[in-house]
Amino acid sequence: EAHKQSLDALKKTITINSNFGLAHYELAKIYQIILNDELAIKHFELAKKEISNDDLNYQLGLLYYKNEQYIKAMGPLKEYILKNLDDVATLEILAFTFMNISRYPEAIDIYLRLIDLNLNEEQKNPKVINNTNDLNESLYLQNIAESYYELKDFDRAIEYFIKLLEINQDNYDTLVSIGIILNKQNSFIESEQYL
Repeated sequence: EAHKQSLDALKKTITINSNFGLAHYELAKIYQIILNDELAIKHFELAKKEISNDDLNYQLGLLYYKNEQYIKAMGPLKEYILKNLDDVATLEILAFTFMNISRYPEAIDIYLRLIDLNLNEEQKNPKVINNTNDLNESLYLQNIAESYYELKDFDRAIEYFIKLLEINQDNYDTLVSIGIILNKQNSFIESEQYL
């Protein structure tokens, strides 16, 4: 009932002034609450023409991402991250977005930043043994290696696949990936050792 009253009031407001960014922003948030992503995106986009703030960029970027509109997600998420460089969850989303649209150099930059943030966290809390950090670091290293592979920088790809092996020596996929790259580089004997 409260949402309906708010919706009605905000709709009247934008009928009077269609360029009132804050009204579109509030309307988008209500549509988001009632799970109407399409209208939420529409009103966040209208709001963005008039105003910009961290929450708007964050919410719009996440909605695009959730709806697999990765190219559109990139802009608002980048704007948000510029002011929130330590937001690990959003950095992961942005990196994944870059991977999905084949912007591998940007993905590599973000994954390297995530590794640094992970390392800093471990240095602050050395007593806390956290398997999650190892899992995250494995994922970051895997995506860096795959990005270098896609960029045809095979030496760097191998470098990061080997770092990945240091965390998990028995990772079958990593061994195969290294073997395939060495094979492409005509290092057949070395390739066989990994395969």
